[in-house]
This record gives sequence, C-alpha cells and structure tokens, in this order.
Amino acid sequence: MNQSLSFEALDILKYVIVHMNPKTLVDDLEVARAIGVPVAYVGRLRRARKIPFVQLGHRTIRYDLDAVIRAIGRLQIAEVQ
Repeated sequence: MNQSLSFEALDILKYVIVHMNPKTLVDDLEVARAIGVPVAYVGRLRRARKIPFVQLGHRTIRYDLDAVIRAIGRLQIAEVQ
C-alpha cells in the first residue's frame, strides 16, 4: 500500500521543524506526568482549547511542554483576600 503525506500534513511538519524543536514535543502521557493529572484530563484540556498542541496527523498529537505549562499558569485564579 502506497501511503504518502498530503500537502497539508507536509506544511504542518515543516512548520514544526522550523518553529519548534521536534525533540521537545511530548505526548499526552508525558504531559500528564509533568503536570500531575490523568491522561484523560490532558485530552479534555486539549479539546477545550485550554492548552496548545500540534496535530501532526489525524490521531497524532504532540505538545510543547513549556507552552503547556505556561498555558496552565494562565488558568490560575488569583487568591481572594
């Protein structure tokens, strides 16, 4: 079976290579471990667009861990005094 990447997928890969270090991209499990939540919760945060992600394919999703941690920091609610 001959499978080739679509032009859109190639554009996404080029963007990732130019603008991000692919070696720093992590999967759902690594994000969950880093922030101390279940893997399913990472998926909920992604679907709610509360954390940034890169969709490399139909089911291939990766995260820039530093960007995810910054995004979670912005979700912090200030203490009421």
